[in-house]
Amino acid sequence: MKNYYEILGVSKEATAEEIKKSYRKLSLKYHPDKNTDGEEKFKEISEAYSVLSNPDKKAKYDNSGGVNIEDLFGRRGFGEDPFDMFQQFFNGGRNQNQKVRPKGQDLLITIGVDIEDIYFTREKKIKYNREVICLSCKGTGGEWNYCGGCNGKGVKRVVTGNSFFRNIHTVTCEVCNGKGKTPINLCTTCIGRGTTSREELFNFKIPLDIRPGQRINYPGFGNEILDGDTGGLVVGIELKPNQRFKLVGNDLIFLTQLNPIDIMLGKDIKIPHFDGEVELKLPQLMNISKSYVIRGKGMKLVYEYNGSLIVEIELEMPKTLTADQKKTLNEVREEDNFKID
Repeated sequence: MKNYYEILGVSKEATAEEIKKSYRKLSLKYHPDKNTDGEEKFKEISEAYSVLSNPDKKAKYDNSGGVNIEDLFGRRGFGEDPFDMFQQFFNGGRNQNQKVRPKGQDLLITIGVDIEDIYFTREKKIKYNREVICLSCKGTGGEWNYCGGCNGKGVKRVVTGNSFFRNIHTVTCEVCNGKGKTPINLCTTCIGRGTTSREELFNFKIPLDIRPGQRINYPGFGNEILDGDTGGLVVGIELKPNQRFKLVGNDLIFLTQLNPIDIMLGKDIKIPHFDGEVELKLPQLMNISKSYVIRGKGMKLVYEYNGSLIVEIELEMPKTLTADQKKTLNEVREEDNFKID
């Protein structure tokens, strides 16, 4: 008759924390991945911990003065997989038998917009297809058999290696292809998938603070799944080509081309802004490497000051000159005190 306290190296008066600490130390020491000769000891340690860490099983064990496998684990005997218990223990105590609620697939759709669409937070409409629960079979996909190849888990544990090194990993069950079940009679509407494709029309308003390259997540508009949560619709935002402005952060960059005469004499320009034309007086003998900033005329922001409108200048040289133009320019160049008043 096994003495679980001796196996774990603790006294009968040991606290739950002391039992847990001892199990952690011994299981790491004898795990087959680290100790090729420790498999039997590892299983024995796991069996002891499964009893002493469970208040009901521990009480039965203490009262009986020993262990009765059938009373503690049922007629099948020690039914817990020690490797599952090990993974459960080192995953923060999460019960591996507890099913995680499944979630349908998220759908990603990227759309092109204008900077003006973002500036005015315009509404957009998109069409897309998503998977919804099949109405004919209510999402079951038809009639199924429990897969005996993997005990309904969809995966199997495989041990590879030799007497000096062993590796334990899981593989998809080849019998059911990971479904955990095999078909008897498939639904003729969805052919066993449990879902059918449906076209959707989705309306949404572009957020004020969205920027190109970012994504907007709309939960519940993705693919549906039986007994689970519907996935999300993720909308990626990209700029269409040939925008009148360049968008850098929250600033609008406007590039204007001026010829040498405009640069020397100065010029008043009008910028085609979203809220109406913006006038800017450029000085004579301007520095074309300098940017001219108009604050508050950039992108609108929710909790901060608006961005700026930044005007950059590019020199535009004439392609040809007439004889009179050349004569005039040469006369100006030959003046002793060439300057602009």
